[in-house]
Amino acid sequence: MFVNTFGQTTILLEKSGGVYMIPCIVNGTRMKMVFDTGASTVSLSLAKANELVRNGKLSQKDFLGYGQSSTANGDIVDHLEINLRTIQIGGHTLKNTRAVIISGQNAPLLLGLSAIQKLGRITLDGNKLLIANKTSQHSKLRSQISDLITKMDYKKALSLLNTIENNGATNEDDICNLILCNSMIKQYADCLYYCGVWLDNYNNGRSPNKRFVYEQISYCHYELKDFKEAITWIQKSMELISSNDLKSRYYSQIGSCYYYLSDLDMCLSHYYKATELRLKYLGFSEADVIKNKVKDKTLGDWYQRLSMNYAVLTNNEERTTFFAILGAKCGNKTSIDFCKYANINY
Repeated sequence: MFVNTFGQTTILLEKSGGVYMIPCIVNGTRMKMVFDTGASTVSLSLAKANELVRNGKLSQKDFLGYGQSSTANGDIVDHLEINLRTIQIGGHTLKNTRAVIISGQNAPLLLGLSAIQKLGRITLDGNKLLIANKTSQHSKLRSQISDLITKMDYKKALSLLNTIENNGATNEDDICNLILCNSMIKQYADCLYYCGVWLDNYNNGRSPNKRFVYEQISYCHYELKDFKEAITWIQKSMELISSNDLKSRYYSQIGSCYYYLSDLDMCLSHYYKATELRLKYLGFSEADVIKNKVKDKTLGDWYQRLSMNYAVLTNNEERTTFFAILGAKCGNKTSIDFCKYANINY
């Protein structure tokens, strides 16, 4: 366990076989590591590396190549070098840590000096590891980042966020801001990378950011024209809400994805569902729309898209006109212009 107090983190060490073990999370996987100030590098056991690969926590892009190192008795051995994307220790996160896989190592993970130094100032007190928190050092930066995001200056905010990241001091809010800033400046691949970091480290029932991250993943895939993957994450987002208003928007987004996938039936059915849920949210029926009792921009947008989809995908003039009229009755400008052009008195 660990406790944050008075600007420092206290981690209780577990003694096992003459060494101290520390709980940690590596690439989203819980394990225990040996904390060894006498070792120069970070090393991972072959068994634990294979487990990470099987669970999808270590991918091909994380393997950096082969190298050589010396053993305690002076022998030179070959090893495989890898990149550990995240190592979480007592609320501290180390990013992109170079490590080697050792086939004969008993400990799942051995944290050497190269990584220990990144944690900041540390003190060993019996079975306690004391780490001076970096959070207070970055409070001013985080305040500046918040102001920049409010002003929509995402590039400058991203630059300050990268400073915190390079110091290995990112927390969940920082990761979410990295997601937001990269999304807003259309760096979708980078946005998806940080979404992956969040999924590895914070994707649990307690996080209030789950829907935000899911929405960003779906948005990035949509912008990258990976519409099937976008649908998957929109559906995951929908599972987290009960509001008919929000559900109608999600159904509309899925309908848009199916439009680009040229799946007519799925496209139209999801836009139908979007209008049904919007009407339910507003407390009206389609009959009320026909009687000119409903003026709602969002509902008008859904009807206009139904009209457009019928026009583009089916050439069904009757349905195209019907939904254009409903859109015009709700106040949609495109539908109103269509009715005027077709000389329809809606």
